[in-house]
Amino acid sequence: MKRLSAIVAGGILAASLVAQAQTPVYSVNAVGYTKVAIPAGATLLAIPFSQVGGGALSIDAAFGTQVPDQATLFFYVPGSGYVSYQYFYPDGWYDGNFNLAGSNKIVRGEGFWFVSQTATNITIAGEVPGQADATNSITIVPGAQLVSFAYPAAGSVTNGTFTPADQDTIFSYTPGSGYQSYQYFAPDGWYDSNFNLVNVDLAVGQGYWYISYASGTTVWKQAKPYNWP
Repeated sequence: MKRLSAIVAGGILAASLVAQAQTPVYSVNAVGYTKVAIPAGATLLAIPFSQVGGGALSIDAAFGTQVPDQATLFFYVPGSGYVSYQYFYPDGWYDGNFNLAGSNKIVRGEGFWFVSQTATNITIAGEVPGQADATNSITIVPGAQLVSFAYPAAGSVTNGTFTPADQDTIFSYTPGSGYQSYQYFAPDGWYDSNFNLVNVDLAVGQGYWYISYASGTTVWKQAKPYNWP
């Protein structure tokens, strides 16, 4: 989606110095950000960053207070349906039982819906996945799930190690235009809706529906697409 852009590895480098037993120890993190222009209505998003220092970003860390009042996140759990979190200014994010839930995590590699009554611009920042996250595993289950590319760079669906099942389908969503579909036909590859053989690129910070026709679960091991560090 053209509204998304990112500064990634080689973006902002922050170095911290810790003195321990008179021996300097350095840790270096790459911090990046994605600017997202969100229209009113529903948008499929994803978080390609980690918490600074490691681990998944929380909802609070990802969005803070920059979202409109009553903005809602919808996460899809295969076999169970949607789990929602809604923002109420100035208190924070609440789950469906009206418990504060801003500390809940957003896992890299999953997609989710962001629904807003008004258009808004937000900035999502975090640590760029480095050597410790050189691969990211996404479990693909039979049926529908929301997925994403787990790094702050565009990546092909063929990135890493993953063999789709015959007729697996990916749906991208563009607000105002609707869905674009891509279907896999073994052993040839991915085809668009006009039956052209294509390379499916997953955009930065965008979520996608993945429909699996496999009889059991498979694992998509995505590979880090840049050289830092």
